[in-house]
Amino acid sequence: MRILITGATGMLGSALIEQWPQAEDELVALSRAEVDLTALRLIDHLMALRPFDAIVHAAALSRVADCQRQPDLAYRTNVEATAVLGRYACEQQIPLIFTSTDMVFDGEQGQYRTTDQPAPRTVYGQTKWTAEQQLLAVYPQATIVRLSLLLRRGWGFLSWLESEWQAGRTTTIFSDQFRTPLLVADAVRALAQCLQQPRAGLLHLAGPQRVNRMQIAAGFAERLGMPLDLLATKTRAEANLSYPVEHDLSLVTSPEFASLPLCGLDQALDQLV
Repeated sequence: MRILITGATGMLGSALIEQWPQAEDELVALSRAEVDLTALRLIDHLMALRPFDAIVHAAALSRVADCQRQPDLAYRTNVEATAVLGRYACEQQIPLIFTSTDMVFDGEQGQYRTTDQPAPRTVYGQTKWTAEQQLLAVYPQATIVRLSLLLRRGWGFLSWLESEWQAGRTTTIFSDQFRTPLLVADAVRALAQCLQQPRAGLLHLAGPQRVNRMQIAAGFAERLGMPLDLLATKTRAEANLSYPVEHDLSLVTSPEFASLPLCGLDQALDQLV
């Protein structure tokens, strides 16, 4: 199978390229910069390539603060490019998996299922929710997989923690934000399974444990041998950020992934350190 992977320089996309379980598949990488092309140029770019058998669309402008500062870029990258890829996949009649986010929800409820109504509070969440709707409008056979907070050493939250601690700086962590963290390697296996058994519509994929940010940070620090006095806590209200921070974005994994063993927090951190 010849598979287009977008976002190939990002946390998830690069892991898809490096860890894809089917060695016989041919993976073609497309960076987020290439996805940032205008709709017409992106279509031209795709048509110039040899046809694909499937697409995994993982490219996104995903840093919340960047999306708040650059909403037009966030819309172009997260919404317009997704719609373009959806139309292309529809015309080619090939499977398309789009990775979305737990941040389409407002965080007031937690333990979200696919039947719960999104109500995003940030530009990032809004663009991903809009992208979901536009994708299904142009290609109802697409698969949307909402992912929880991803864990991968050297990337994202864990990268920030480790760099701060190595510099001897104390990190201040939210004590009242809850997620269901997912090991990136588990996400790769699950997305590969989705292509083996295509299913149209919406799925949730999350780790099996609901934990707060401090639990993640403390577990990571312990495994790195870092002193716990490098950890401090505060509430979301005390952070005084320019954008909202949701309280509980925990997801309930869809039954379609029931056969896939997913790491809890301790097992995930053990694998990463």
